[in-house]
Amino acid sequence: MLPGLEMMHGNSYGMRYNALQGNQENDMRRIRKLVLAALMLLIATQALAGGNHPKRAEPPGVLDFAWGQPIPVGQNLRPEASDGRTLWYSRRNETIRLGNADIQRAFYGFYDNRFFAALLTFQGLTQFRRLVFALETQYGSADQRDNFRKIYRWIWPRVTITLSLKGRARHGEIFYQFLPIANQRQKRRSGRPPGGYAPY
Repeated sequence: MLPGLEMMHGNSYGMRYNALQGNQENDMRRIRKLVLAALMLLIATQALAGGNHPKRAEPPGVLDFAWGQPIPVGQNLRPEASDGRTLWYSRRNETIRLGNADIQRAFYGFYDNRFFAALLTFQGLTQFRRLVFALETQYGSADQRDNFRKIYRWIWPRVTITLSLKGRARHGEIFYQFLPIANQRQKRRSGRPPGGYAPY
């Protein structure tokens, strides 16, 4: 190859190499921008989906039961479990919906004749997701979230709510408790609620 032609061929190769390298760098910049935009969109979507609601005041009770009230008379209550000081009741023919979620059963706990806890059961991941939305809309964003174990907790100085979904059978529950009375009961470790899979 003639020297001049060889030089031109070398310059042409170098120009093509530089152009290719420049295109690769531009492509990498575009990819980085796209990845960053996707991450920002994902974060924003998760914030909206997760509720991102301001914290509300602690609930004064559960449904129509007020914390600390005595066992009501004439509300069609049925005894479910007892150890003498802790009594758990359900209500016959009770239908409960929280938001768009269906509750299967509800149990109401009384310690020394004072309402201190409620256990609401449900079934399946769809109901769990509906309850996350309903509870975060009602009480604000959960204070603790474990999406892998499917446990959400709302915590106030005197009240806690735990929403959980457990096992392959997808048994779920919402456990409300009023701490001033629950802590007194806890010292005796008495009267577990019905169901057997509750975290308390």
